[in-house]
Amino acid sequence: MSDPWAARLLDLDSAASFGPGALGPRLPRFLAWQAERWPRLAAARASLEEIHVKELRCGDRRVLAQFNPARAVSTTAAVDAASIAARPCFLCPGSLPPEERGLPFQADWVLLANPAPILPGHLVLAHRAHRSQAVVDALPAMVELAVATADRCAVIYNGPACGASAPDHLHLQAVDAGLLPEEQAGWHPAGEPFLTRPHLEAWAVLEEGRTYLGFRGEPARVRRALTAAVEALATALGDPGEPLLNLLVAARGVEVLALLFPRAAHRPARYGAPEPERMLISPGALDMAGALVTVRAQDFARLDAPTALGIYREVSLPPATLRPVIALLQRRLSHA
Repeated sequence: MSDPWAARLLDLDSAASFGPGALGPRLPRFLAWQAERWPRLAAARASLEEIHVKELRCGDRRVLAQFNPARAVSTTAAVDAASIAARPCFLCPGSLPPEERGLPFQADWVLLANPAPILPGHLVLAHRAHRSQAVVDALPAMVELAVATADRCAVIYNGPACGASAPDHLHLQAVDAGLLPEEQAGWHPAGEPFLTRPHLEAWAVLEEGRTYLGFRGEPARVRRALTAAVEALATALGDPGEPLLNLLVAARGVEVLALLFPRAAHRPARYGAPEPERMLISPGALDMAGALVTVRAQDFARLDAPTALGIYREVSLPPATLRPVIALLQRRLSHA
C-alpha cells in the first residue's frame, strides 16, 4: 500500500534545502522555505508583526493578551461529534493545501507549518494515522520533540475537549521557546513544592485564577511523572476517560520542563453569553501558559486583569479539587 504522506514529505537530510545540523536550527529554514511557496502562510507570518499585545498583571504573574483575528476559525471551531464527522480532517494529507509540505519526525509523525500562528515558529506535529487526540499517545513524542528542539521550541498538547480544534486527529503544536510567561517562570519555579528527588522536582501553582502542576528534570523521569499525574487526575476526579487538561513541555539541553494545566471547563461562561457581555475567548494550552488570545477588537479592548483572572478561574480546576490530586500524585511518585 502506498504511503499517503509520501508526496508531502521533505527530505530532512537534504543539504540543499536545509543544511546540516540538528532539528531545532532547521525549523526556521523550513518555515521560511514553506512560506516562499505557500502564500497563505507567508501572509499569516507577516500578520504576526501587526498583532496587538498588552501586558496584564494577574497577581504576581504576567499575561500577554493578544488581538489575533486570524485565530477566529480555531477559537470558534465546533468540536462536537456531529460537526467533526461532517467535515474533512484538515490534518490528513489528502486535505492539506496543495502547497503544504512537512518534515518527518520519527516513524509516525510529521511537522507542518501552522497557517494561523499565534506566536513565531508555530508548528503542528501531526500523527501520520487518523486517530483520536489522546494524551497517553501524545506524551512520548511530546517529550522527544522538546528534547530534539531543545532551546528552540515549546511543545503543547490541547485535550480533545479543551483547546484542540481537531480532536479527531492526534497532534501536538510547538512555538518558539521563551515567549510564554509561564514557561519563563517555570525554569525558576515559585509554587508549592511537593516532590524533590534526584533528577526530578515537582511543584504546584494554586493561586487565585489559575492552577497547574510543574515538573522539571530528566526527560524519562518527567515523562513518567506526567503519566502518573494524568492517572492521578483521572482517579481523583472519578473520570474513566481523559481528564480535561493542557500541557506544555520545553527543554534546555537535556533538562525538561513540563507544565500541566488541569481544566474544569472547555470555555468560560462569557463565551456563550449574549452580546454585549459575550467574549470569544476559548483557552487552550498557549492561553493557559500566558498568551491569552482574543479574535475580536471589542474583546481585546475590554480584557483587563480582573476579567482575565475570572476567565482562568472558570476554566481551571479549583485548588480545593486539585489538592487531593497532588497528595495522590506525591504518594505515587515517592514510591516510583
